[in-house]
Amino acid sequence: MLRMIRGCRVPDPGALEEGFEQKDRSFYANLHAEHIDRAMRAFLLRQKEELFFFLELPTPQEEEKKLREGWKRQNRDGEAPLHRNVYYWDGITPEAALSLLDAYGELLIQDGMSSFGFGVRSFSAEIQKEKYNMVTLFAREPAQYRDFFPGLGIPERERLTTAWDTFSPTAPGDCFALQVEGRNVFDLAEELKQKGLYFAEHREEN
Repeated sequence: MLRMIRGCRVPDPGALEEGFEQKDRSFYANLHAEHIDRAMRAFLLRQKEELFFFLELPTPQEEEKKLREGWKRQNRDGEAPLHRNVYYWDGITPEAALSLLDAYGELLIQDGMSSFGFGVRSFSAEIQKEKYNMVTLFAREPAQYRDFFPGLGIPERERLTTAWDTFSPTAPGDCFALQVEGRNVFDLAEELKQKGLYFAEHREEN
């Protein structure tokens, strides 16, 4: 049974197990909540060049309303999608990224509404914590990261069952925001703007 982060619930955690699967240049992993920090740090410790940090948050209600109105004005078919606010912090060293995890890692990992990650400046590799304990690692040269999850003791699965595979209209998943030491991820974004975080774009939810 996968041990979930505090900011989400799934109908059947017993159907999920820790493991990873490779598809082309990406590695998809279910990680126990307490192993996500270790994976992030292992990725950062491999890096020799500058990095960028990214944070994705649900678009606030008033912004979302305007985006949906714009969608309708364009007479586009179907239901208007929800959006996420995407933020970046460029030019941070691996050491600074590790310090960021020291200071804010518990909130970033345990929160259920947001996702975050780190990428290499040359875009050769990127790691992201997504919803429901999913961690994705993209590598331009995947052979260089073939040992990454096995090196953390994470087994490879022939077919990885994710939380999304277990959802149904009558048994959906649930994600929610957390507070850690009186701060939520929206407070964190405002705090990090003073250090170099900036808004990049509205991105449609998948």
